[in-house]
Amino acid sequence: MPSAEPKDKTERDLKSAFKIAAFSSLITLAGVLTTSVSTWVSSAQTTRSSEKLSCISRLDKREEYARIKSDAFMASLASLTTGSASPGFYEKKPAYVEAFSRSGYSLMLLTKTALGEKSGELSDWLTVRVSDYKSFERPVFITSEYERLVTEWKDAYYQYMEDLDSQRKGC
Repeated sequence: MPSAEPKDKTERDLKSAFKIAAFSSLITLAGVLTTSVSTWVSSAQTTRSSEKLSCISRLDKREEYARIKSDAFMASLASLTTGSASPGFYEKKPAYVEAFSRSGYSLMLLTKTALGEKSGELSDWLTVRVSDYKSFERPVFITSEYERLVTEWKDAYYQYMEDLDSQRKGC
């Protein structure tokens, strides 16, 4: 009977070894799963952050471009309107009108929004009224119409900037 004790001890040792191996395997598996989930979450957050930054960057570029184009448009409008009161305006008028028209149409092509539309309308209206055309009679300059068009352009400009801010918040 002395040989039965070592057999029981061997079985107990094997059971203990199996339990230790199974427990170690479970801990290793839990560690691997935790690392995988952490990596996945981190990757998802990085991707979302990149998407958000890209969205904001695109909108910032659109805003910058609109501001630059709008500044050029308003500067050329100011040059044209103030230049009309200066001596020698008749000789300089073609250059004033060209600069104004060029900046207005450039802004019009910026985007298919009210800002682009109003830029084109103001450019068309003022260019026709200020330029000398030989093929048809130049329309009368109506101050109230001019003021309305400029006000509509300003409203469209501020609305465009507000829309960009709203889109930025949605990123």
